[in-house]
Amino acid sequence: MAATAFADPIHDAVEKGNLIGVQTELDKGVDVNAKREDGSTPLHGAAEGGHGEIVELLITAGADLHATTVPMLGGGGWI
Repeated sequence: MAATAFADPIHDAVEKGNLIGVQTELDKGVDVNAKREDGSTPLHGAAEGGHGEIVELLITAGADLHATTVPMLGGGGWI
């Protein structure tokens, strides 16, 4: 996932592989299942980025294992 200027702190920390940053955001009460416009959650980002420790942290914090992204209209695929 590419970082954007509009990304929220938990997604930014996930993308950077920043375990402490993710924990800090969760400690602040940030929604573990916070979604971006495409429906992706921090768990999607952690899995895509290969950040196993963050995946474990998010699951322990209650991440939705069944969250889906938004299908691309006319794209024949998923985003």
